[in-house]
Amino acid sequence: MSTELSLTGTLLAKAVKEHELPLGEVRADAAGSPIYEVSPDQLRAVGCQLRDRLGLHYLSCLTTLEWPERWEMVYHLYDLARKGNLILKASIPKEQAVFPTVTDIWPAANWYERECYDMFGVTFEGHPQLCRILLSDDWQSFPLRKDHPMDLEGGY
Repeated sequence: MSTELSLTGTLLAKAVKEHELPLGEVRADAAGSPIYEVSPDQLRAVGCQLRDRLGLHYLSCLTTLEWPERWEMVYHLYDLARKGNLILKASIPKEQAVFPTVTDIWPAANWYERECYDMFGVTFEGHPQLCRILLSDDWQSFPLRKDHPMDLEGGY
């Protein structure tokens, strides 16, 4: 069963197409929001265009997904005018683990990126203060990684 774009999702996808933004094929999430995949090297340029041309000024969520072969960043951009989300996804090979920062595009990314660094060990090139946000500075591992030790006598 394929998910279709909601009315708001359709409006957002139409705006992306009308503004000729360099985004590929659109798919829909379970709520009908448009999802676009973008390469990490295009992430900042696309982000600036989404902010400046479509008015997507609000980054409501940024998270990391760990897959066996890659890291995936998921950016949820909320459109205040159309009252809907547009989702960007960017992936890199697992061994790379470096994304460009978007803190200067969406200031809310500052703490989200620090949390992704703290929990997963993914770094963000150009981040103004990439340091731990939840764990102590001397913590030696990244607790949300799939390879994190789970023994109760010292893993945590």
